[in-house]
Amino acid sequence: MQTTPQLEVLCLAGSLGRGAGDDFSDYDFVGVVDPAERAEVAKRFRTACEILQPVVLWRQMGRPPALINAILQDWTRIDLFMTDRAAFERRAQTDLLVLHDPDNIVATLPQVVPAPDPKGRVAYAIEEFIRVLGLISVVIGRGELHTAIWGVALEKDQLITIMQVTGGLDSAGGALHLSKTLLPADMEALMALPYPGPDPDEILASHFAMARAFFPRARALAAELDLTWPTAFEAATRDLLVARFGPEAGACFVT
Repeated sequence: MQTTPQLEVLCLAGSLGRGAGDDFSDYDFVGVVDPAERAEVAKRFRTACEILQPVVLWRQMGRPPALINAILQDWTRIDLFMTDRAAFERRAQTDLLVLHDPDNIVATLPQVVPAPDPKGRVAYAIEEFIRVLGLISVVIGRGELHTAIWGVALEKDQLITIMQVTGGLDSAGGALHLSKTLLPADMEALMALPYPGPDPDEILASHFAMARAFFPRARALAAELDLTWPTAFEAATRDLLVARFGPEAGACFVT
């Protein structure tokens, strides 16, 4: 791939690019490529992968392609993200292992990119948790137990967001390496939360346990970030669930 003239820059990114990978890490490549040249680069990238091993999964996303996911026969995972120079220059050079950079562009990148303001992410997590919690009245009322179980996982995703922001750890561990992005105590608390089978009582107990873990953390973080708490939305949701499921539902909102 380094001899592909359409590539202005090619770097190894992700955990391997940061020097933090392990035996289970995938290969995340990022390249600076003009949109008009990306189809040709994608073709050459596939050829390079096939030299290693047969490709058993190949996905191209975007027109022209911007992201390619490849899985080889032994389940080696290789991704290529193609971007323009302006977007590439917003990356940190310490997150990249240079493979091809004839114009020495990577050396001009900042050493560290400041973390984005987490307020929007946290505000969304709080509102989404309350929304999903309220929807259990719908799915359990309809007997849609699979969907009600899925809701527990959706709530857990929002709890993870709150834990990640509160803990202040590097959030670049990826979905398959969550333990790198959470404090040990939070990881332990997350693992201790129940996950239900297709039983309404188990499902309710799991939702309420998730809420008891979520609300104290979320309130504390919202106060720290000076976020306005969605009081009216929370109260309406609490009233709905108490009317449908009894006082135990209201208790899970108490910090």
